[in-house]
Amino acid sequence: MNRGACNICGSEHLSTLLDLGKHPLADTFLKQERFEAEEVHYPLVLAECENCGHVFTSFYIPPSKRYTETEYSYDSSNSPVSKAHFREFAADIVSTYRSLFGVREPRLATDIGSNVGTLLGYLKDDFGVNVVGIEPSPNIAAIAQSNGIPTACVLFDKGVLELDEFAGKTLDIIASTNVVNHMDDLRQMMEVIDAVSSENAMFAFEVPYLVDLLEEGAFDTVYHEHVNYFSAKAIGRLLDGGGFRAVRMQKISYMGGSVRVYAVRKTSPAGRGQADIETFLETEQAFFQANPAWRDDFRKRVFHIKRRLLAFVQAELKKGAKICCIGAATKGNTLLNYCKLDRDSIGLCCDVSRLKVGKKMPGSAIPIVHDNDIGPGWDFGIVLPWNLSDFLIDKFRRSGISLVFPIQGRLITKEGNIENLD
Repeated sequence: MNRGACNICGSEHLSTLLDLGKHPLADTFLKQERFEAEEVHYPLVLAECENCGHVFTSFYIPPSKRYTETEYSYDSSNSPVSKAHFREFAADIVSTYRSLFGVREPRLATDIGSNVGTLLGYLKDDFGVNVVGIEPSPNIAAIAQSNGIPTACVLFDKGVLELDEFAGKTLDIIASTNVVNHMDDLRQMMEVIDAVSSENAMFAFEVPYLVDLLEEGAFDTVYHEHVNYFSAKAIGRLLDGGGFRAVRMQKISYMGGSVRVYAVRKTSPAGRGQADIETFLETEQAFFQANPAWRDDFRKRVFHIKRRLLAFVQAELKKGAKICCIGAATKGNTLLNYCKLDRDSIGLCCDVSRLKVGKKMPGSAIPIVHDNDIGPGWDFGIVLPWNLSDFLIDKFRRSGISLVFPIQGRLITKEGNIENLD
């Protein structure tokens, strides 16, 4: 069903920003027993709140369908890039907490959508912080438990308040990486954070940044699991309504462009007078003022990316080329399904994740094989996790495959030359 109101300010005055048609759930990679089963496709539409400017998917899909009815496939420990990022974030969380609250050490930390426990593992092992995870997907929570991370297999909603692990205001650190944007009820999320947090609590989270999405034309990061697309303005309004305020905000390159935010209670004296927040907001406001046609420009760019990729694939197939995909990234399913590319055009997709190899991509039904089993003779590899471009370019340097980056419109030939797709 359609969301009737903004999930930050509650306004019912909404407009359509982008309509990508109907798509299956992007993170529902198909196991063998589901190869022939019917797939459900839902409208994938971005709405913009005319009151506060927040951007979010307009069609509501229950969390149970997104995270519990089928095996969730994202593993936060899947690549050296992600592990290095989570280790750095853990260190930054602890150092920021110390700088805000003096010599006081954080006693207990949680991670909303803790996945297999990668971030919490670094907080626990590197800094001695007591941790407890929150992960709604049973298969992922089981992996976290096997990794030594105590994990509650629940959604982060009011049900958390009934768990012994979160009784009282005991949490000093509430972290989240690329999960706040998954939340359907942001105001309830802030209510729960308030209820489980100590007076010296710090909310540390990362979310993909709306301005980066617009500037990059990265429409592939739009999928049903990603409900919210945050601007700094929207983040500030969300925190303020929940009794928190940002004390630090910075852009980071992770996930192709994100914003890292540290927030404390509005009543806390910690971190007052942080000038970087105002600078961030002013820079963002200047972007929108300088680009009054940003909505139309974004829609045109999305269509151009689709037309350019299809022209390239069709031209190369006519020449007899063999095309595969590199990396079974969830966002790649938005790209493939919006562009109507399937196993008739793309022979396979290679990946290393134990949660994806042997399955098929939703919608396109492209089979997923291990990187080691890709075999010879492939001419082009469409890189789906383009945020890992440096790592993948180095990994496939001697493979004889030319790498295609559709969003960026470039091609890295097997000889190492950079060409434009246009």
